[in-house]
Amino acid sequence: MAEKEGGIVKKGHEEGLKLAVTLLEEFGLPLGLLPLADVIEVGFVKSTGYMWILQSKNVEHNFQMISKLVSYDSEITGYVEMKRIKKLKGVKAKELMLWPPVSEITADDPPTGKIHFKSLAGITKTFPVEAFAAGDVAARAVHGDFPERLVLREHELGLDVEDFSPLVDCFPDLIQLVALKMAVAEMRFGMEFWWKKF
Repeated sequence: MAEKEGGIVKKGHEEGLKLAVTLLEEFGLPLGLLPLADVIEVGFVKSTGYMWILQSKNVEHNFQMISKLVSYDSEITGYVEMKRIKKLKGVKAKELMLWPPVSEITADDPPTGKIHFKSLAGITKTFPVEAFAAGDVAARAVHGDFPERLVLREHELGLDVEDFSPLVDCFPDLIQLVALKMAVAEMRFGMEFWWKKF
């Protein structure tokens, strides 16, 4: 496919989701916007902004803060630019008994705390950005299951995973956000370089 020529491609669930989350962060979009599962491939063409996501099956996710059910097809494509995804295909939001396709997502710039979803029919719905913020969705996107990630890091950090239990119980969203930032930094700079910042 001509649109994919010259693109960065990451294959497999973990690497693909890392790229997807990195793109959201780089272009100023909420990190929980793409709650994907069993990702096969994610690609991005820097010169055009074209991105594609392939996953093994369709995924439905309920964004609880706004009581909105969204469906993500096995293939999602679109053009990413700062604070915006346009010509989006493969995303639908449930409205009553219908599933109208979402064609564009735009976050306000300068930020107002609002994000807008435009359908192919031209109807726009506005929601608070925090409804799609980094939390359980984004942390799982980068790490898989969060407690397992802590166990994997235990020997590297020289910490006992039990030390984190009270924090995870009391501040799950905060802990998951920190874990997400660690993973993005690790991917960009390498673990050794990142730790030298402290």
